[in-house]
Amino acid sequence: MRYIPSKALKILAMILHALYSIIYPKYSKHSQRKVTIPQKMTLITIAKAFGYTYRDIPAIAEDLKEVLGIRRITTFQNFNHFARRIKPQELQDAIEFSAAILIKLDRGDERVILIDSTGFQIMDASSYYNYRAQRVADFFKLHVVMDLATRTIVLATPSDRYYHDSKPLKLYFIDELAKLSRKLSFKIKIVSADSAYSSSETYKNIREKLGQYQL
Repeated sequence: MRYIPSKALKILAMILHALYSIIYPKYSKHSQRKVTIPQKMTLITIAKAFGYTYRDIPAIAEDLKEVLGIRRITTFQNFNHFARRIKPQELQDAIEFSAAILIKLDRGDERVILIDSTGFQIMDASSYYNYRAQRVADFFKLHVVMDLATRTIVLATPSDRYYHDSKPLKLYFIDELAKLSRKLSFKIKIVSADSAYSSSETYKNIREKLGQYQL
């Protein structure tokens, strides 16, 4: 697991938990009542914001037991099952909220932004089976924007395998980053991405909307 400064993580957890305690009820009708809904939402948001898997959540929960008032930690399968019922926009809003908190805590006025995409296989068959059967594994893509200093995921959006990596940057990320930079009063100094994102249109939009120094 990636190391996160303990103090910053605890502050973020307390703020998120306070927010979720206002929005969500403590338990659902059929809950095992081991971990409350606000506690689960806090841990899942932190995991998503820092790029952890659901298997990492019990370890995060162990570090935050005292702060969140967790008495008994449930399994990662329970978190995974719970997360499937969360609306994507709710989680994206929470990720942006947590990233905003950490960027403010970092106190840096100039940010270095990283952009990349990765694929996730959505078939149970192994790569070896697909090779033997001469089939191409189906997968979806996740496009991610990360702040380098805090290592938080600021923006993320999924797509199918045929969607070009550059499209989320052109159609979504640049405008959203411009809004966030104005809202949080920071400047984007550098935007770092590989050659898949390179085009004259992208350079122009980043210069005009983000005013970065280097791409």
